[in-house]
Amino acid sequence: MATSKDVARLAGTSIATVSYVLNNGPRPVSDATREKVLTAADALGYKPNAAARALITGKTATFGLVVPSILNPFFGEFSHAFEKVSRRHEHLLLIADSDMDPLQERRHLEAFVTRGVDGVALVSCAIDAPQIETLTSRGVPVVALHPLPSHPDVMTVHMDYVASAEKLANHLFEIHEISSLLMILARGESGSAQHEEGIRSAAEKTSHHAAIHLLESEVSRANSYEGLIGHLEKNDLPEAIYCATDEQAYGALAALSKLGYEVPRDVLLVGFDGTLHSAYSTPPLTSVRQPLDEIATRSIELLLNLRERSGDDCRLPGELLIRKSCGC
Repeated sequence: MATSKDVARLAGTSIATVSYVLNNGPRPVSDATREKVLTAADALGYKPNAAARALITGKTATFGLVVPSILNPFFGEFSHAFEKVSRRHEHLLLIADSDMDPLQERRHLEAFVTRGVDGVALVSCAIDAPQIETLTSRGVPVVALHPLPSHPDVMTVHMDYVASAEKLANHLFEIHEISSLLMILARGESGSAQHEEGIRSAAEKTSHHAAIHLLESEVSRANSYEGLIGHLEKNDLPEAIYCATDEQAYGALAALSKLGYEVPRDVLLVGFDGTLHSAYSTPPLTSVRQPLDEIATRSIELLLNLRERSGDDCRLPGELLIRKSCGC
């Protein structure tokens, strides 16, 4: 196995110079010398020891990502986007699943601190009081990936839920002129208040009165399925159903089928997140696609100080995907 001494011998430099090149400092190296060292390292297949590099630079070339449920396909796609961007910046991504447990989330954050990660991207399950102080109090950069009350040490990067929800609801109110809508929102999830704000804003702008009702469920197909069946046993079928996530929409589709209703003939249905699976449900699901690649890119660049903060809250537009489930 090649060593830094072997690289120095082949490049005709000192071992210290090899260290300066491969660790980007602390002393400057001429472009010509840098090229010699990199060429020699590549020829020998030399990779510097990560632990040794961390001792020199104070950086571990690792990021942490916490998601509330890796079982949700959306967070699988979400994690994949972050892994691609981390790899592009030569960082290893450590992915942790809080399983919607605030205590488990705190343990993951403390583990990231112990391992000296260079920054953390967080989808917190502790919505009212995210446990970000675990990181900020120890100087670990953090980006929250959902709406968050103002915090001077925390940046947020997420889709503009209010604008996206209003765009989707407006499609139902104006294009289809529905007069009754059932919202299936995510119990205890970040973004639920923003979904409702966007929906009601769209309803207020319609030329006809639309009755809006609320059903809360966990972000799971099973819970949405059971909740909608129970709701429809006591209430009339609405003209349209708005689901805060694609996962809840899939559960709603199954419940409607179980009860003998057909989408979109009997009721219009829309989801949210625009997961890859949403194009292949029966019928294909109208949804709003989250800009996952841009969210990941901006978040990682903020953690690396490659992008200046433009305020504390970065909201990105979603893409409306019109498919058969909304009757179009």
